[in-house]
Amino acid sequence: MSGRLFVPSALEGKNVYENAEVLRWEIKFVQCFVKHFLNHPAVIAWDLGNECENMQNVSSRNHAFVWLCLITNAIRAIDSTRPIVSGFANLSADHENGFWTMEDHTEQVDILTNHAYHIFESAIDPINSMRAILRPVAETLLYQGIGNKPCFLEEVGAIGYMNTSEKVESDYYRALLFSLWAHNCHGSLWWCAFDQGHLTQAPYDWNCIGSDYGYFRADGSNKPVAVESKKFMDFLSSFPFKTLSPRLCDGVCIIPNGLGTTAPVIATNTMALAVQCGIDLDFQSADQVLRDANLYLLPSIKGQRYITRRRFLALLEKIKEGAALYLSADDCFLRWFPELTGLTVASREYPQGETIVSINDKKIPIKAPFTYTVESVTSEVLATDQNSTPVYVCKEYGKGKIFFLNLPLEHYVSKKCGAFHEENAAPYSEFFKVFKRELKSEKIAKSNHPYLPITEHIQSGDTRIVIGINYSAKEQETTLALADGWRIDRVLYGTAERNRISVPRQDAVVLVVKKGEET
Repeated sequence: MSGRLFVPSALEGKNVYENAEVLRWEIKFVQCFVKHFLNHPAVIAWDLGNECENMQNVSSRNHAFVWLCLITNAIRAIDSTRPIVSGFANLSADHENGFWTMEDHTEQVDILTNHAYHIFESAIDPINSMRAILRPVAETLLYQGIGNKPCFLEEVGAIGYMNTSEKVESDYYRALLFSLWAHNCHGSLWWCAFDQGHLTQAPYDWNCIGSDYGYFRADGSNKPVAVESKKFMDFLSSFPFKTLSPRLCDGVCIIPNGLGTTAPVIATNTMALAVQCGIDLDFQSADQVLRDANLYLLPSIKGQRYITRRRFLALLEKIKEGAALYLSADDCFLRWFPELTGLTVASREYPQGETIVSINDKKIPIKAPFTYTVESVTSEVLATDQNSTPVYVCKEYGKGKIFFLNLPLEHYVSKKCGAFHEENAAPYSEFFKVFKRELKSEKIAKSNHPYLPITEHIQSGDTRIVIGINYSAKEQETTLALADGWRIDRVLYGTAERNRISVPRQDAVVLVVKKGEET
């Protein structure tokens, strides 16, 4: 609990995941607990515990898997009617980096969870900015995509007022709630209910971080974040449809092997770049069977084992059939490099500084692991460095196209303070705008505003929900472009004047869009 392992004295010093005696008593305890509360009406699910991956070190993935089996089977032996919730916070996207994997969890639990705190995961930016708001959303989508199970945000919070104010905290959560809902992320729980700074028992007397981060103050009075949460729940209660249908996605981001628990970082930054261009993404791992899509992204590939030959060939078949592929390279080795990129490399060396990329009349600095000398180019050059060397190219491949960026864009911006701040005019998304033009989409609505993107949801043949979310700290306006024959029928939340939408800071607009003449 908060950095300390509380166990009965008879079991102290023994591994809680691997020691047979401990496992025996864990099974007994879990089954006794489930039996005791079996018929309690308040119980809707069983959670494995609070971040059980942090109880102790586990020596292998096999030990982690067996522990998961023992605990979940102990629960199901007593109660097979309720779902089992993961309760874990930090799962690995692959088995090469980390023993607690999304894949193993998927096999054992019914509902995945993530715990995403700004101060731990995205503190490079202010809490009320685009990347900070998108991080919990991207991680939830990543877990769902790799796990093929529903996932919800089980813990989120600002964690005290050295990080933000009560007002800004509530702005952040308002935008986050709408973003989670718009991206079909199932739910969110703020950690926690009441401020705890007045408590005197362990761990509150020695853990300085765990104090005043509740929905409510110690005296029970509302904080602004509680008020915002209530407003959002009132909106959901008034939503005139049974449920919000899945958002329309433009492509699939394939998370390369080898990222482990850092996969959410690459996922977040890839998603932020895509969102600014109006591209909606799903996620999957490089080991999964490829989903059908018009666009595939394999971002910031690193090392030698980011994808297997078999899966890569399957991906190339999708491109031959007409899909587009975006590849960006970190320190890696790409199979069939000249054939796929149209570049013939003479040599490479460590860079002496940042690469200054010229693209769409903009100069963008990116730190690269290598600089290249190129002998010849048979592909279309999309961007060059300060030495006029091609760094971004497009090559036709069957009926499709491969867009290759010889720079680790997503990894670079993950460490770049202010990469998504509004005053920077979002220059890094220029690389994604290039292949956005190649997209074939079912969408009928478009927003060209990088900080006021939209999601689109088909409710029926002639009815769609369009949700616009303002990810910035000031009011934003844009004109919504609708396909011929479509019109705004109703405004369920926010304001819209004809097709002009205006959204306050960290807020949203929810529209019903219909096809046909107004009646």
